[in-house]
Amino acid sequence: MIRETTVLNMCVLALVCLGVLMVYSVSAVSPRLGGSITTMEPVPVGGGVNAAKTASSASDTKTAAAAPDAKAAEAAPGAKTETAVAGDAAAPAKAPQASPIKSRDIGIFPKHVFYLVIGLILFFLLSHMDYHVLGNRRVLKYAVGAAIVLLLLVLVPFIGKYVDGARRWIRFFGFGFQPSEFARFALVLLLAVTLTRNHMRLGRFWSGMMPHFVIAGLFAGLVVLEHDIGIPAMMMATAYVMVYVAGGRKIYLGGIVVAGIGALVAAIVFIPNRVDRIAAWLDPWAYRQGSGWQVIQSLSSFAQGGLWGKGAGAGEQKLGYLPAAHTDFIFAIVGEEFGLVGTILVVLVFVAFTWAAMRVALNAIDLFGTLLATGMCAMISIQAAFIMAVTLSMLPNKGLPLPFVSYGGTALVSFLMMAGVLVNVGAQARVHKGQKRTTVAEAPRRPAMAA
Repeated sequence: MIRETTVLNMCVLALVCLGVLMVYSVSAVSPRLGGSITTMEPVPVGGGVNAAKTASSASDTKTAAAAPDAKAAEAAPGAKTETAVAGDAAAPAKAPQASPIKSRDIGIFPKHVFYLVIGLILFFLLSHMDYHVLGNRRVLKYAVGAAIVLLLLVLVPFIGKYVDGARRWIRFFGFGFQPSEFARFALVLLLAVTLTRNHMRLGRFWSGMMPHFVIAGLFAGLVVLEHDIGIPAMMMATAYVMVYVAGGRKIYLGGIVVAGIGALVAAIVFIPNRVDRIAAWLDPWAYRQGSGWQVIQSLSSFAQGGLWGKGAGAGEQKLGYLPAAHTDFIFAIVGEEFGLVGTILVVLVFVAFTWAAMRVALNAIDLFGTLLATGMCAMISIQAAFIMAVTLSMLPNKGLPLPFVSYGGTALVSFLMMAGVLVNVGAQARVHKGQKRTTVAEAPRRPAMAA
């Protein structure tokens, strides 16, 4: 397993370095994020690939094609645009303008480095610590208990802080902590232990499979109370993958998929802003001055990047055009500054990471190691694929960070902890190859998955 653990280490290193570069690139030009620029001058709109225009034989009114100018086809939400649909008065485009803003604190880049150092320390410790320690009853009790308490505390007024209309953060001395990110790590640990101990009963529905989904549902439900459905969706998807790998019956898993889709549709229908996001995903141009603005600017970033990109730091969408350029849509900035070649390389790094993590799970010395590696791999890889698809408008917009790359202190630390566990599982598979190892429940390496 030397090859797999080396690939994991190299992929994490490459993504972390890219993240440092991109977070600095975005923060350096944004006063709101701690950059040195105190005002944002209007940026002229134009250049690039212009949207096609057609003339109407019935009138001289200009109509714009659906594709935007590669630079910025649409002005900021609420502003008039250079192109207009039929019946609208054409008006010169104005770039988003920001009033003079002073940085409120030290900025995001020093914070990103601070969290990165903490994450790398934990990555090193977990990659060298026997992962079976995580299955110890006392360690598991403290980890799960702390996660649940923190998820409850963030809901308490004056403790949990509102950010973008959701109460998800606890702040200490200017630094934020997001309990739901730590809860993901604790959930994978708990499911790995419970599935290892009870894998022989997974052929039954109520007493075998459902308790594990109830556990995942409890964690996900507490996060939903924070007005977040992205992390709960990742939790439930990871739980599903872990139950499948542990040997859950396929007919039951199929029914759970149907029920999960129904629950997701209900969650979308009964939360108004979720409906708007779906509508904007289906036709962002119809909502270009509202919820479709971010997706349009994301696509514009990729268009401007072309094949080779504008160069590191030379992107312009981060100058106020693309919201959340340092978090949810950082992959779009990668596309603008490093082009198609750069984005393909990033995708290949994640593919290599997923391949190595799956190989580690397949060659783990016991079922606990297999499930632990499976959960960590699913949590990272599914989210990475989801976020990259969102920035390309292949899936509806949902605010989640790109693993190892986006700014997001708690998420970065959590992902590095998961990667450290993966490396340790792979390292033990190499050292103890062919040897039997006592685990949480002395479970065999493989359950009867074909049953």
